[in-house]
Order: sequence, then C-alpha cells, then structure tokens
Amino acid sequence: MIMTEIEVRASTQNLQAIDDDKKVIEGYAVVFGSESQLLFEDDGTPFVETISRNAFENVDMTKVFALYNHDYSKILARSDAGNLELKVDDIGLWFRANLPDTTLAKDVYEDVRVGNVPACSFGFTVADDTWGNSNDGILKRTIKKIASLREITLTPYPAYESTTAVATRSYQDLENKSKREKELAELEKELMNMKLDSMRT
Repeated sequence: MIMTEIEVRASTQNLQAIDDDKKVIEGYAVVFGSESQLLFEDDGTPFVETISRNAFENVDMTKVFALYNHDYSKILARSDAGNLELKVDDIGLWFRANLPDTTLAKDVYEDVRVGNVPACSFGFTVADDTWGNSNDGILKRTIKKIASLREITLTPYPAYESTTAVATRSYQDLENKSKREKELAELEKELMNMKLDSMRT
C-alpha cells in the first residue's frame, strides 16, 4: 500500500570525515536488516523495525538532499548537483557528500570530524511494509519497499532518540486480522460445544 507520510529514521553507522581539504563526508544512511532502537507510533505503541535488502529497488535518487538538522535552508549537497553520491550495496545505502566552501559546511565538517555529529538521519516515504510480533512481544515492522528517498540529514539529534509517528494503517490491519481470528476461534469453540450438547441429548 502507498503511504505518503514522510518518515525520518537515524542510521546507527558512524559518519566519516575523510578529506580535510575537499571536506568529504561519507557513511551509511541505511543498513539492511539492522533492527532499530525502540520506536513509537503516534498513539504510543512501541515497535522496532528493519529495512529489507530490496527496499530501494527502482527508487529514484536523482533529487535527494543532504541537509543539516532537517532544514531545507541548510543544504550541504544534493544528488542532482553532482556533489551527493548515493549507492546501494550489500550493506545498505551508502553516501558520499562533497561539501561546499561555506561557513555552514565547514562547521558541520568539523563537528563530524570531532564526533559532535556522529550519525545521520534519512527521510523517506513507504510503499509497502508488514507488521508482526517479535519473540519478546514487541511489534516488529519490516519495510519492504521504499517509495521515495527525500533527504539525508547530518544532525546531533538522531531521529531514533525521539518519538516517531508513522502510518498506522498496516498495523491496524494486523490488529483487525488478529481480532477476526480470535472471534473465529471462539465461534468454532461455541459450535463444537453446541454439537457435543446435541450428541449428549
């Protein structure tokens, strides 16, 4: 199902400042199969999620922004300008940003270099996901298909640290299915009891 809500997640992989002269930053914005920290729906329901290996298949990455702190007035690089490289490999979504010669870019580069900005977030929309229950009883969401990648953000405040609202339709579908299965089981039990009662009489 298509979900148009823009979601934001944090990468757990450390960023690297790799070229002091050219101010190049690289890292993984997404790691496939890596379970997130505990997230929360807008109704407070806790869950964890993973992103499937094929989630980025056929995703258009020709206009993705690298931002500072989710602020579109603070653009560090963009794929359509040729200074943001994006590549999907066996690990996940890798990126390399060549920062411009601006005061903001210099400050961000230095913050990454010294560890003040250790990771990044990414903004996206979801085309397909599934929900289930993990062994410890926590809901588990698997993102099977990403509809669009909007941004990669360098920020000292990763999205996993805050409450994250997500589209709840597929989770509600899971709840409704579980409820229907429970009602069906109760109905079958009631019919069986009625059948046993009729056999006794």
